[in-house]
Amino acid sequence: MAANDPRPRGVNTAFWLLVVGAVMLMLGGLMAATVSVDALRQAAPATVSDEAVRDYARLYRGAGILFCVAAAALIAFAVRARARDPRSRRATVALALAIVVVVALAAVFAGTHILALLSLLPIIVGTLMLGRPALLGWYADA
Repeated sequence: MAANDPRPRGVNTAFWLLVVGAVMLMLGGLMAATVSVDALRQAAPATVSDEAVRDYARLYRGAGILFCVAAAALIAFAVRARARDPRSRRATVALALAIVVVVALAAVFAGTHILALLSLLPIIVGTLMLGRPALLGWYADA
């Protein structure tokens, strides 16, 4: 492939899957970051102390903010990877895999918004598409 060849369809598909996944992750993170302590207090059993509910609210909100920052970084790296930068492609893949691990661990230990969990599907598929051998050749020719 020459340097002026058009972008393969797989790159566009992977890019848009990563963008959709990042937007879903950001929306889920924003919803988690704006949860009120009163809503958590109503959902918690009466045996749970108010201090424990406030601590859980801080953890839940912090995870939501972390998800928003990670989603913004994923979009930034995906845009640069779409422009045929091999380092950005590797950074996109590494960040996407880290997001999958962190969101999965947060879901198990602290709970996350369902939208953040559903965002993992397009992120995983987009990451796998960026690692296809046919696309790696396109990046190697840059």
